[in-house]
Amino acid sequence: MSVDERTPTISVVIPVRNSPQLIRTCVKHIRDSNFKDYEIIIVDDASTDKTPGVLEKLGVRMLCLPEQKGPAYARNKGAKIARGEYIFFIDADVRVRDHTLKQVVDSFKNNPKTDALFGSYDLYPSAHNIISQYKNLFHHFVHQESRSEASTFWTGCGAVKRHIFLKMGGFDVGYKRPCIEDIEFGARLHKAGYKIFLNKEIQVTHLKRWTFWGMLRADIKDRGIPWTELILREQNIPNDLNLTFFQRISALLAFGIIGAFGMQAVYLKELLLLPLILWPLILLLDHYTIKKRVPTAVRILGILMALGGIFLILYFTKVWLIIALIFLIGIIFLNLHFYSFYVREKYFLFAVLIVPLHIFYYIYSVFSFMIGIIFFVWKNKIRRTSSAINIKVQSEA
Repeated sequence: MSVDERTPTISVVIPVRNSPQLIRTCVKHIRDSNFKDYEIIIVDDASTDKTPGVLEKLGVRMLCLPEQKGPAYARNKGAKIARGEYIFFIDADVRVRDHTLKQVVDSFKNNPKTDALFGSYDLYPSAHNIISQYKNLFHHFVHQESRSEASTFWTGCGAVKRHIFLKMGGFDVGYKRPCIEDIEFGARLHKAGYKIFLNKEIQVTHLKRWTFWGMLRADIKDRGIPWTELILREQNIPNDLNLTFFQRISALLAFGIIGAFGMQAVYLKELLLLPLILWPLILLLDHYTIKKRVPTAVRILGILMALGGIFLILYFTKVWLIIALIFLIGIIFLNLHFYSFYVREKYFLFAVLIVPLHIFYYIYSVFSFMIGIIFFVWKNKIRRTSSAINIKVQSEA
């Protein structure tokens, strides 16, 4: 009897849109698994390229949506036809290991009270450019450093008991883009008293190549703003993942750096050229490292330039720059474990390069939080106004 003719233990549900090569690679590695009691369900979210044809050749269970609905809706549709006891959600740009499915099943079997679980990206993202390495290793670090008893969920590599998923009504289909539908689902699970386990041993490889602008859009539009609205709605700010107390202090120090730098620029306008030079250099290196590694000479030169900048600040005793340097040291101290991780897994210059990226991350995260608050208040006001109008109409009727 083939895998697809019997009731499997685990159903792998994958949403996909316009990613023929990625989904082909994703399915291949699932089929290389040493655990065979599974089924694959792929939901095509109205692809406009060759993806549907590729899916037909793969010979998997598939659904083709007539119009684009978003991954939340696609996953829900896949879960409804799933037959497995457990539903394992992964993204199309993920490559599992040969023992990943067995790890998921064993994790449930060995911990009967676990209702849902998720893992993390591994240390070996397929894209080699700086932004991709920074982003994917950032994700790995955050998950590996977080508590095992989780209050969230992750669909990049996350599984849940099927009957619980259906009982909870699945993902919120109001999220039309890859967004925080998994975080929102995890919040509902946790609130309902179900147990979510972060299994740090379950790791998958991310195949996506991040760009600078793609990272900004994902972190601000798809994560930061809607996550803020969710936090305000649930009235609960978690102290885990990348929302710990030290991370909040680091965000304040990042704004202190920008403020002090700006104050010094009032008297030394040449400083305004620094970001105009720094960011193009980082983006240039990012593009260069798509296919090549950073030359050793460039690494040494980058380190010398960083040390030279610190020396000039101290030598000319520019007060506001010294204050900015103190704030920078504070961020490095609070995140020393984080930067040491990059030194260990990559190299020293890489850790130096991501410092401005990390500071920028804190800046736009705070702005995302502020915008999220505005959106939350605005939407609440609209809902209250609409509710008042409905009550008035009903009373007049």
